[in-house]
This record gives sequence, C-alpha cells and structure tokens, in this order.
Amino acid sequence: TTPRQPGSSPGLAASLMDDAASSVGGYSVEYATTKLRNLVEAQQQAYAKLQALAHEEGPLKERLRVLHSELHERIQREETSRVVSMLQDADSGSASQKDLVQRVRDMVAEGQDPESAQQMIVEELVMQSQDEVRRRVVENFGPMRLEVEGE
Repeated sequence: TTPRQPGSSPGLAASLMDDAASSVGGYSVEYATTKLRNLVEAQQQAYAKLQALAHEEGPLKERLRVLHSELHERIQREETSRVVSMLQDADSGSASQKDLVQRVRDMVAEGQDPESAQQMIVEELVMQSQDEVRRRVVENFGPMRLEVEGE
C-alpha cells in the first residue's frame, strides 16, 4: 500500500504548527512555523525519493529474474552436454565412465536387474548434475546481482 503523503493534510499541518508554536517556550511563532514548514518540506522530499525508489524496484526485480533465468538455462545446457558427452564417448575411457560401468556391473552381480541398475546410475548423475547447476548459478549470479543493484 502507498503511504499517505506527509504534510498532505492542511488541517493537520496547521494544527501541528499551532500546537508547536504555543508550546515552544522562548521562541517566536514565526520561528516555530518556519521550522515546522522546513520539516514538512524535508519529509515531502524524502517521500518523493521513496516513491521514485519504489517505482524503480519492479523493473530491477524483473531484470534480475531474467538474468537469473538466462544464466540457469545456459549452465543447464552446458552441464547436460557434459554428462551426455561423457556417457556417449565410449572411446574416452575416462575414470568416471569406467567407475560408472563398474558400478553397474557390481549391481548386476549383486542380483539387480541391469536396466534398474542403469536407471539408478542415471538418476544419480541427474542429481549430481542439478547440484552442479545450482552451485554454478549461485557462484555466477552473486556478482551479476551486485552489479545490477549497484547501477
């Protein structure tokens, strides 16, 4: 909700000035009135600045949301490509690929169905991949967010 603009009620301002003028010992009514007017003006300026900031907040949040979404999608594609390449490259003989093959063999040797063993490994790879995506997004988004918010 939008707060009521300070000093927007003339009756209230006049009443405050009268109360302040009558209770300010040793000061003239003119001094108290001027002081109150200055305070009301300062409050109105602060209110205007607050309104301007509130107006800028929506577009900033949207820009951050779009940046985050684009970053997440890019990292997700990279991570998916990395995992698929590792699984498809039978000639690579990488340690991680050999480890996966051995784990499937061990699971089958323990009596598990080969398809369910493979499915469990794939699910584990997906979870690891999603963890990596989240980690990289947080790592990359923090500085981007600070840069955008600093504008």
